[in-house]
Amino acid sequence: MKLVYKNMEKHINFVENTAYVVIVENKKYFRDMILQMQQAMLGADSNWVLSTNGKEIKLDKYTELILDPINLDCNTRKLLTNLYNEMEKEALGSEHFVQTAFVKSEILKFVNDMIQEVDYPFLNTDDFTFADLFKAVNVHFDTQNGDFLERLLNYVQVCARFQKKELFVFVNLKTYLTSEEIKAFYRDLFYKKIYVLLLENQESEPLEYEKTLIIDEDLCLVKA
Repeated sequence: MKLVYKNMEKHINFVENTAYVVIVENKKYFRDMILQMQQAMLGADSNWVLSTNGKEIKLDKYTELILDPINLDCNTRKLLTNLYNEMEKEALGSEHFVQTAFVKSEILKFVNDMIQEVDYPFLNTDDFTFADLFKAVNVHFDTQNGDFLERLLNYVQVCARFQKKELFVFVNLKTYLTSEEIKAFYRDLFYKKIYVLLLENQESEPLEYEKTLIIDEDLCLVKA
């Protein structure tokens, strides 16, 4: 997987077990990089281009941009829809088919019993989905357990599994985590075969697993 930014002479070729850190000292250029990434995440034309095996792919489909790691929400409509669909697929599989058929029969029987109790003409359908059932009982991700790092990792894992995200781009992540926490975070991502890019506006001590690019105030690449 390769990520290219217009006017940045160095391209980012992602490989396993390596975190890429781009430090941009020019504030306007840094801001423009992030705004362009936001545009790409909306599916609009952008100066960022993501490709694999020489073929351009949709950046918003495979990438998650994280601007604020403190206020992450696993329970977005899109994530929950994907969760319910996966649960429904499991329910309809051979291992649970008999149980699922029984549960559906009992639910419909209960609904019909309640209609009779109300004693008013109603119409209902027998063709409900289990995805609708999971939504009705408010199945959702638990976002309260664990410390900050654990919740951050949980969010990444949820997006990787239920939205098939392969690349996670963080803005100024090193503001929030210690060096040891970042290295632990990297190891967990590498284990899951997840690519990571940090966009930072301040230089910091290089860490294990990192490959660093520095763009100075004059937009010169001073380290690669």
